[in-house]
Amino acid sequence: TLTGLVGLAMIVLNLVVGRMCFKSSPTSITAQVDRLFCLQVFTYDGLMGIYNCSIAIASVALEVRGDYCRFDGEWRSSPYCSVLGVIFSVSSHGSLAAIAVMSILRCLVCTQTIR
Repeated sequence: TLTGLVGLAMIVLNLVVGRMCFKSSPTSITAQVDRLFCLQVFTYDGLMGIYNCSIAIASVALEVRGDYCRFDGEWRSSPYCSVLGVIFSVSSHGSLAAIAVMSILRCLVCTQTIR
C-alpha cells in the first residue's frame, strides 16, 4: 500500500540524514545546535516511518483475515494498536516541539541581529 511505501521511504531517507548528522563534527555553537535539531528530526521522522510501515502491515493482516468490521474491536483493544498510538503521539508531538523551538530560536537570532 501507499502508506507502507511512504513509511519505508521515510525510514530510508532518515537513515541517510541520520548518518550525515552522526558523521558531522560541528565546531561552532550554531553548528552544534543545528546538529541537535537534525538528530531530533531524524528520530521523530524515523518513528513516524516505523508507525506508517506498521499500520500498513496491520492493514494487510486485517484484510487477509477477512471482514475488518469483525476484527475492529479486537484490533483497537490490542496492545499493538496501543503501542502504535504511543509511537504516533511521540513522533507527532516531538516534531511539533522541535519545529516550535527551531522557530523561536531563529526568531530570536533575527531580532538580535536587527538591534
